[in-house]
Amino acid sequence: MAKEKETPPATEAKPKNRMKLLVILLSVVLLLIALGAGVVFFLISGNHANSDDDAEDEAVAQDEKKSASKRNSSAPPIFSELDDFTVNLMPEAPAPRAAQDDPTAPAAPMEFYPADEHFLQVKITLELDTPEADALIKAQMPRIRNNVSALLANKTASALKPKAGKEALAAEIMREINAILVPPVKGKRQEDPVVSVLFTSFIIQ
Repeated sequence: MAKEKETPPATEAKPKNRMKLLVILLSVVLLLIALGAGVVFFLISGNHANSDDDAEDEAVAQDEKKSASKRNSSAPPIFSELDDFTVNLMPEAPAPRAAQDDPTAPAAPMEFYPADEHFLQVKITLELDTPEADALIKAQMPRIRNNVSALLANKTASALKPKAGKEALAAEIMREINAILVPPVKGKRQEDPVVSVLFTSFIIQ
């Protein structure tokens, strides 16, 4: 009689099936972990991009708001009037004494004349670039009045009487006030809040 083939015991098939099942389960777990990591990375990168976009949008909005607040050529001018200034001007330098006709004659005794004293009464109105500049001026008013008063008191009557002298003084006052309102920053150009200085009254006595 021919020998019957021996069937392997069932216990040998079970470990193979378990190994396959274990491999499948590990593959599924690894796939889920990879998918989860991908989703987390996508969410994080998306939030970062959104934050960058939000920051950029905010910067653009601020620039647009600043540009919109700028006074255009068709808008009415913006003025801010300062309180009156009354200061003593610097005395004039004494005129040189005329040469004597006879250089051999003894010199005449030195005579002293009191220096002419002049004072200035002036009303100043500032033309501004934006309405917000008026609030800056009010906040810095004590410093503005101090610096402008010192600037005026350093002038002489003869220097301020000509038109050119008044124009030069207006330019100096504008630079002084703008430097107070917007301190200069090296390497950065800044907009000046005060665009012109107007004298609505200018009296020298």
